[in-house]
Amino acid sequence: VQEVRKTVTVVFTDVTGSTAMGERLDPESLRRVMTRYFDEMQTVVERHGGTVEK
Repeated sequence: VQEVRKTVTVVFTDVTGSTAMGERLDPESLRRVMTRYFDEMQTVVERHGGTVEK
């Protein structure tokens, strides 16, 4: 197996106000909001040739 060196970029995000939002919303609503956020972020990353590994 031949080794291949790759350049990678790691992105960490913090959703401002997510703790307060989690306290305010019921779990199902919070999940919908966060799923939409992650879906949008994945779309942007993939548009630029990246991949998302959770």
